[in-house]
Amino acid sequence: MLIISLLSLLDQIFEWSRLCIDQKGYHLRGWFKNHSFAHYEIENFELVEYSGKKLLTVNLTESTRECLNLPDQPFPFPCSFGRPVDEVLSILNSSIDRTPRRRLQS
Repeated sequence: MLIISLLSLLDQIFEWSRLCIDQKGYHLRGWFKNHSFAHYEIENFELVEYSGKKLLTVNLTESTRECLNLPDQPFPFPCSFGRPVDEVLSILNSSIDRTPRRRLQS
């Protein structure tokens, strides 16, 4: 229990788990996985009921799903970090940048 508490405290201090929203897009960094999505790759964010709990998901554009070989379903986006999910959802949806710009080639 002490080790888990220490890891949690260090995570809060050094921000290993975080969501960064900038002009490039959304960058979600967790303990085990990192996800990055550009603004043009996202249609919207929504809540899905899963096992009686609200789960935040991202709906990707069709071209992004095809490029990443993902099924036609919402992608889990667990980034509430202890905040109310409804509050995080409104922040995410309001921060999608629809400004036309050149897409970066990867």
